[in-house]
Amino acid sequence: VVFEEGDPAACMYVVQRGEVEIIRHSGAEARLVAIIPAGEFFGEMGLINGRPRTATARVRRDARLLELDATVFESMVMSRKEIAIRMIKTMSSRLERANDQVELLLLQDPTHRVVECLRQLAESYGEALDEGAAVHIPVSLDELAASVTLSVDETTDILQKLALAKLVVHGSEAGVTGPGYFVPEVAKLFEFLDFLDLRERYR
Repeated sequence: VVFEEGDPAACMYVVQRGEVEIIRHSGAEARLVAIIPAGEFFGEMGLINGRPRTATARVRRDARLLELDATVFESMVMSRKEIAIRMIKTMSSRLERANDQVELLLLQDPTHRVVECLRQLAESYGEALDEGAAVHIPVSLDELAASVTLSVDETTDILQKLALAKLVVHGSEAGVTGPGYFVPEVAKLFEFLDFLDLRERYR
């Protein structure tokens, strides 16, 4: 654990190697907010607004992190415009993902919620295979269930139906190492999502 929700924010981090996951707790449930890969940063909001951590950061894969305190962070932003511009773009992208998450949770149909969540994860964290036609989504069942605010059993039932339709396969069945799910054809998942969007709109 790099820091926990509620901790004072004294520094930010740059991921030089590995991955870090950002977790937010709601009661007894922990929801995956983001996966920070090598080359990206996290924890900057605490330095900017001077408030305690709003989420927990935990190493997902063995990582090497660069720690920057408030003085170094301010000096870098003031002296190098490219760093400031990159941070603005990254924070803007994160805000967009947060808005997508809100829209996801407003969906009434559980299947629609799971498929939309898979789409978001595929776009944000998906690892392209077979020249982009297939994608591996490195998220566990528990993390997926928490993200769509469904029970593990409900989420499993929906994933089994998607598997029967050959839209999603568990990573282990597709020969992919590590946790996650395999989308054989992303285009078909998007087509199914378009159908669900129409059904939701005219329900």
